[in-house]
Amino acid sequence: MRLDDGAELEAVVAHHPNVARVLAGHVHRQTATGFGGSVLSTAPSTYLQSPLQRDSDGPPGFAPEPTAFLLHQQTDHGWVTHTVQVNHAVNP
Repeated sequence: MRLDDGAELEAVVAHHPNVARVLAGHVHRQTATGFGGSVLSTAPSTYLQSPLQRDSDGPPGFAPEPTAFLLHQQTDHGWVTHTVQVNHAVNP
């Protein structure tokens, strides 16, 4: 689930230091990493989560993990990202 032109997007973000966050959904897994001098964050799902895979060799599918979403809040000092659990039960 990578962008074909991810390196090019990172270069664009690097040329714009006012970019506070790069946000993406539909990944079904919460991640965060440095990206072009900013922060790249993907959101968890309110339905099913993608399994944790540290390489691309694992099979695709869904993991029985709690559902959640991200809430981004602007403050006087910048941005705060909250993870909001939708429920504490694991989806079947």
